[in-house]
Amino acid sequence: MEKSASQNSGKPLFSRSCQPELKVCNVGLSYLDSQGKVAFLKTVEDMNGKVIAREACTLNDFKDVRTCINWDDGTSHRDMKDSNGVWSKVADQ
Repeated sequence: MEKSASQNSGKPLFSRSCQPELKVCNVGLSYLDSQGKVAFLKTVEDMNGKVIAREACTLNDFKDVRTCINWDDGTSHRDMKDSNGVWSKVADQ
């Protein structure tokens, strides 16, 4: 939280978006990592606000591929963003 706040004029950069078709909402805290890449911590919540996933993610330079690590079990996955801004898992792992 401090890192995000220090990089954004003292205010952490939070975002929230919901996906009604999946009945989940994503909450993120963005910051620049030590290599200058956009990174964020993300939680996925169900309709009752229960956290069902927690991840640490980084974006590539084009901001259209993200690599995420589940901070509960250590598994990772990659997602790609299409031209409509919709993220989909990549089956390359």
